[in-house]
Order: sequence, then structure tokens, then C-alpha cells
Amino acid sequence: MSDLLEFRLLKYIAVVAEVGNITRAAEKLFTSQPSLSHQIIDLEEGLGMEIFERNRDRVTPTPGGQILVEYAKEAVRTRNEAVKAALAIDRGEVPPLRLGFSCFVPTSVLEGFQRVYEAFFPACPAQLAGGEPAQIVDQIRRRTLDCAILPIPIKEDDLTVVQIASAPLVICMRDDDPRQRN
Repeated sequence: MSDLLEFRLLKYIAVVAEVGNITRAAEKLFTSQPSLSHQIIDLEEGLGMEIFERNRDRVTPTPGGQILVEYAKEAVRTRNEAVKAALAIDRGEVPPLRLGFSCFVPTSVLEGFQRVYEAFFPACPAQLAGGEPAQIVDQIRRRTLDCAILPIPIKEDDLTVVQIASAPLVICMRDDDPRQRN
């Protein structure tokens, strides 16, 4: 069944849903209306469900079809972003990533982030800059840093904050400390 959802068909589904009309979708996709209709019908038969309800004036997704429409839109968007990023890197248009970090961030997290980032963007190294969290946040606002890895919580309304890891914290005490409970 997964072979049925080729990227070309996902693009067709997304465009048909967007314009709500097979003829206008065919024009937008630079294909013929009969060919587009036939491919959508073949896909529906292969899946064993209708993706679109058709009437004289409009084509709308069925409830089950809406799931495929959302998936198709996301697939097309993701593909377009990947192509755009690849072209920008190939043209040398992507500058190094300026990444701030706090001394509270474990070295293993920084190394892991840098390794993953440079695997995705080999021609765009990450430049690391350490500092205090408040200073780093200020540098992001002033655009001297692109992003940062900081300890949580970060309560800044004008920044997007995404938790990427959790590090367990412990309290270390001497064995003979009177406050220690056994």
C-alpha cells in the first residue's frame, strides 16, 4: 500500500485539495484534467477509499481523505524546504551557525548537537560561544547569536523554546554530614 503514495500523487492530492477543483488543479500541475482524474481514481481504488467527494462545482476531501490531504501538504512542504536548504548550502548562502551555550549544559549535549548539525550541514560549521544564560538570550535578541542551548526554565515570550534533553540532577554531600538521612 505504501507504494501507492508516490510523491507525485501526494503533490496532486495537496493541489486538488487546495484549489477544490480537478480542472484548475490540472492546470496548476501542468497536466491534463483526464489524466489527473484518472490517477486520483486509481489511487482511491488502490487504497480502497475515496479521498475526495466530487460534485459539479467542487471537490472536497472526505473525512479519511482529510488525513491524506494533511499528510500530502506536509510532505510537499518538507520536500520544498529540503530542496531550498540544499540549494542554499550548495550555493554557499548558509552562514555558520552561531550557537550559544551555558556552562550548565553538559559537554556531551553540545558535542552531540554539533555532530548532528554538521552531519546535516557539512559546509556550515557551528561556532560555539559560552556565557551566562541572560547574556546569551540578549545576544540572540541582538542577532549576534542564532540560537542557544540553555538550562530550563527559559521564560521569554519573544523566543521559541524547545526542550531537547533532560539531565538528571543530584545532590552530593559528605558521608558524615549531619543533614544526611539514611
